[in-house]
Amino acid sequence: MLNSIQIENFRLFERLNIEGLKRINLIAGMNNSGKTALLEALRIWAADGDGTVINATLKDRGEFTPGWIESYEGLFHPDAKNNSVAINRLHIKRHIGSNKEIGNYFVFPFLKMENSAKKTLNPNDSPDFPREGCIFIPFALQPFPLEQLWKKISLRPDEDKVIEVVKQADPRIMAIDVRSDGVRVRLSGQSSPVSMGRLGDGIMQTLKIAIGLVSAKNTQKRLLLIDEIESGLHHSVQLLVWEKVFHYAAEWDVQVFATTHSQDAVRTFAEVAGRPENEGQGCYFRLERTDNGQIRAVVYDMQQLATSMEYDLETA
Repeated sequence: MLNSIQIENFRLFERLNIEGLKRINLIAGMNNSGKTALLEALRIWAADGDGTVINATLKDRGEFTPGWIESYEGLFHPDAKNNSVAINRLHIKRHIGSNKEIGNYFVFPFLKMENSAKKTLNPNDSPDFPREGCIFIPFALQPFPLEQLWKKISLRPDEDKVIEVVKQADPRIMAIDVRSDGVRVRLSGQSSPVSMGRLGDGIMQTLKIAIGLVSAKNTQKRLLLIDEIESGLHHSVQLLVWEKVFHYAAEWDVQVFATTHSQDAVRTFAEVAGRPENEGQGCYFRLERTDNGQIRAVVYDMQQLATSMEYDLETA
């Protein structure tokens, strides 16, 4: 489990250091403060810099062109003072070459983990089936491999755990079927299944979180990343979902990083994290810009967060 994060020259982070991470970590901040970029850095780190994951991360941002080596420029801080991105012990090196006909040009030939061989980045590697080292749940309508992950869960004991979490959003749900043409559910008191889409966006978000939790325990880094965890969730449901996230993350030894724009998400997180059974399991931090434009993390302990909530101070 990660206790700290050190990032240099990645996207809008010239230098970012966060200490005191816990099992469940909630990240807040204004727009363009780097919340999603932090999850991207963790996603790349969890995959040990696998090229398909880097390419998928760039594609999600609309920055990837197959075969175009310059796509990798999007990884680097625009004012980077050296030619290396660092995410903990992972380094992505940028080599500057020259050509008499076209002048200076950039190539991004390799990345390096400590005590491992160099790996060459290849813009021809398909980003459509990334070799993930964690589970990453993107915001809203971005692609998420729901059906593929469900196939590994369906008709196994973990399916019951997924349904238990989803029932927090709608207690009527008795069974779930995830297929290529959509998700269908059986509700108590009804003989025919219905489309999950009829039940609202919050049900789908809860399903993604449940499947993400179950699936993360089988990944390389036992890591779950959720961008805007509150998406579609009513504040009353958020409390119930946080309860399950804390419970199953501890049971399955999974570490969670989630971002939010919602004060309700922070408030319900603080309530669940502050319970005696979850002592020492939660970390909340806010990304913000300093006067010189750098991004820093302001970490709150649970007592500070509870005090902020009590006096209705802005934290999200």
